[in-house]
Amino acid sequence: MRRRLWLLAAAILSSGCGGIISTVFIVQGTIGLAGARAANAENLATYEYVSAEAYLKKAREAHSYADFEHSLRFARLATERAATARTKALEANKPMEPTPGSDLPPPDTMAPPPQEPPPPAYQPPPPGYEQPPPGYQPPPPGYAPQQPPPPAYPPQPQTPPEAPR
Repeated sequence: MRRRLWLLAAAILSSGCGGIISTVFIVQGTIGLAGARAANAENLATYEYVSAEAYLKKAREAHSYADFEHSLRFARLATERAATARTKALEANKPMEPTPGSDLPPPDTMAPPPQEPPPPAYQPPPPGYEQPPPGYQPPPPGYAPQQPPPPAYPPQPQTPPEAPR
């Protein structure tokens, strides 16, 4: 009898902490996701980043329905996936070290890439381009051609209304 009483008391006392614990893990998952985003995991560890976002969304949804057990589970998974995404993104961002015995010189001693030559100052017109006729003078600056007035439409003839029959 006493054992049942202790189990009942333990169940009552532990049931009130579910919301707090899952909230802590949701916050940790959010912080982990922000760290992964800062490491550019969206592009470098896409699967892990997107799954962490999805787990965090499901954790928040379960928390909103007061399903703290599932909320805690999804929040833990989101935290783990966010940490994995951040780690993979940071590893992908590391500069590559030259392998021992490679024939490439260090990056500081390599020649710069060749530059394209600047375009010529004058380019002749393309074939088929028509030159202006002799004696043509361009309009002075600020010249705007005058627009013809809109056509005046003749008024429609008015017909008298028909008499009721």
